[in-house]
Amino acid sequence: MKFVSALALAVGSAVAQKTTTNDCFEQEGAVLKEECSSLFYNMCEAYIIDAEGSCNVMTYSDSQINWFSSDLYVVNWFYIDGIEESVITEDDTSQENEEINEGETPVEEDKVEEDRDVPCVLDSEIPTQYTKGTRMQIYSGLCGFKYQITNLNVNATYTFEVLRDGAVTLAASSAVAVLALAMF
Repeated sequence: MKFVSALALAVGSAVAQKTTTNDCFEQEGAVLKEECSSLFYNMCEAYIIDAEGSCNVMTYSDSQINWFSSDLYVVNWFYIDGIEESVITEDDTSQENEEINEGETPVEEDKVEEDRDVPCVLDSEIPTQYTKGTRMQIYSGLCGFKYQITNLNVNATYTFEVLRDGAVTLAASSAVAVLALAMF
């Protein structure tokens, strides 16, 4: 019994420490299988992840990851707005807020919405275990999510789905909400 507990702890630790730079959207570690459909999200893609493969998905909108195998392990990180209002001074605004605080990882700018004034930075280096089907929602101060999907099986490939909304959908939803409030 002690051996089984020690083995489970060792496997869990190894999975938690393994990270990758593979990008699922670039088909590194996973291959796009097909476009799928969703009632609640305007973008849905199904990927096949390689045996013992691992890749990352970065989203800047509400999102969700679904899978059907117990051999897939998913963790996520939160990305937040990089510069707090209380830290901004007149000197900072003249430099167009280009600096990133020490220890924060900037996100590639070409993937971030073009109209963002604030950089999107990693909140913590420590990931959180993601539970299948959990809807992750963007709110004030939160600007994105990074998921790492890992296939623990040495022989089999598995399928997972990435469901997400685009920034246009979020802006349209906000506009409709404001319009509805203005009518009353």
